[in-house]
Amino acid sequence: GERLPAVASAEIRVVAERFLGRARGGPRDGGGGGGGQALREEGAFDAAEMRDAYQERVATMNDQQRAFVESALADVRADRQSCVFLEAPAGTGKTYCLNTLLAGVRGDGKIAVAVATSGIAAIRLTGGRTFHSRFKAPLKLDANTRFNVSREDDLAALLREAALIVWDEAAMGHRHLLEGL
Repeated sequence: GERLPAVASAEIRVVAERFLGRARGGPRDGGGGGGGQALREEGAFDAAEMRDAYQERVATMNDQQRAFVESALADVRADRQSCVFLEAPAGTGKTYCLNTLLAGVRGDGKIAVAVATSGIAAIRLTGGRTFHSRFKAPLKLDANTRFNVSREDDLAALLREAALIVWDEAAMGHRHLLEGL
């Protein structure tokens, strides 16, 4: 069959190793103990790899992209929990910026949650999931919609620990999703 480029092969190997480590109950890179499955999943990134990815990516950005990433990262480094929505025309590097920001936060050993409104956008984010999947959002929404998360829930632990939530395509989501978050 057709061979994958070396970069893709390495990324697939890393994801597979993380998955197999979780399946066997093996150690995670980062994330520490406790907090449940959601917190372990979001903390399973190797901080050194993420730092390297951040450095490589930020060096290739234009001034506007770099300013966005550095501004958002400064908030996280000042211990201010943040939720980021980035809206820009197609082809301007939104996903590249968001993945760079995620790498910067995770490279600092902090928890960054990557979600998107659609599944296609979610798979383009490093560690991304759909908003509905990650936050247990109901499919039917109205003004009284509340997410089913108790204080003891592992998702609640994730939300308390998350330094950053990145939501790609947030403008495509229903306003009650944002209000529920």
